[in-house]
Amino acid sequence: MQTLRSVCCLCMFTVGAIAQDLLAVTSTGSIMALDSSTGSMATVASGYAQQRGLARDGSGALWSTAPIAGQARLVHVDPGTGSTTLTATLPFHPQSLATAGGAGLFAAAASALWHIDTATGATANLGATGVTALGAIVTYQGVLYGWDRVLGLVVLDPVTGLATDVNPAIGGATLATGGIDWLAVRDDGVMVGGGGGLRFAFDRVTGIAQFLGATPFEVRGAASGVATAYGVGCLGGAGLVQLGVSGALRSPSLCTSRSIGHGSVGAAQHLGVLVFGFSRTSNGGNTLPFHLDPLLGTQGCSLLASIDAALLGLTDQGALQFTLTMPAGLAGLTFHLQHAAFEPVPGNMSWSQGVRVRLGS
Repeated sequence: MQTLRSVCCLCMFTVGAIAQDLLAVTSTGSIMALDSSTGSMATVASGYAQQRGLARDGSGALWSTAPIAGQARLVHVDPGTGSTTLTATLPFHPQSLATAGGAGLFAAAASALWHIDTATGATANLGATGVTALGAIVTYQGVLYGWDRVLGLVVLDPVTGLATDVNPAIGGATLATGGIDWLAVRDDGVMVGGGGGLRFAFDRVTGIAQFLGATPFEVRGAASGVATAYGVGCLGGAGLVQLGVSGALRSPSLCTSRSIGHGSVGAAQHLGVLVFGFSRTSNGGNTLPFHLDPLLGTQGCSLLASIDAALLGLTDQGALQFTLTMPAGLAGLTFHLQHAAFEPVPGNMSWSQGVRVRLGS
């Protein structure tokens, strides 16, 4: 495990704009990066049709649910790659998920609140909520909130499931959507959510929903922390160099970056470098992307991230991998990664595309 020196001094840097701060699942099954401020979305990976809910358990693992062959299944989601893995079969069909302590999730289904143990797949019905149209739930600073199509914003008892209306004067039917399908907490502390292709910000005290705009796809669940690729890599000895980022993408956690295409499998090891930067638009007075071909003699290679820190490593079986420790207190931090390796290709270097990482909480 490696910790960049600059990560230990992140208070010296200003966190950038919110762009694509959430990972979302949609009604069509796509897993997408979502900008909760503008509503823009970009596809990260394919999931399962009619996926619902997206939340971290207490250990930071990210989960969703999907109906498979008539049965509800728990789905583990990698926030870095968007890849999904089917796990436990559930005895109910969740509408939404929220963080619980330990390896646990809260799940809303019809008029009941459930608990799911993500380690074992065991479920428990915590009790009736007292409402009949609970569409979305989210945990905010230890308090479990939900949205009922009739009452609006409610607080749920995590032991009994019973719902308490935050503000009886504000009902759920006051929204143009008639209901909310997802809730999430943005890294600046704002509770956001939506339904019917619309987005709102919610006041936890008054229950008032402020209209933010639309989304191009029907979101059914969202959570903080996302990695999105940008730019294009160049050719290594085994083809186009491609970089992926995996891990919880939260603070604190481990974050692993891995690029492939650096020479054939079984080839000799090559020296490689991880570039860590806070900008994707400028580096040392030069505009990014900065084309490296005229300078290095490479072919189709560009610098895509500012060089604020770097780590050296060796390729193994054609792959270059680094595991970084993300300390606590960095939720909302945005940074950029890029890999390069010294190998016998034009210019004696191969470069990956860039990946933008925003840490969740």
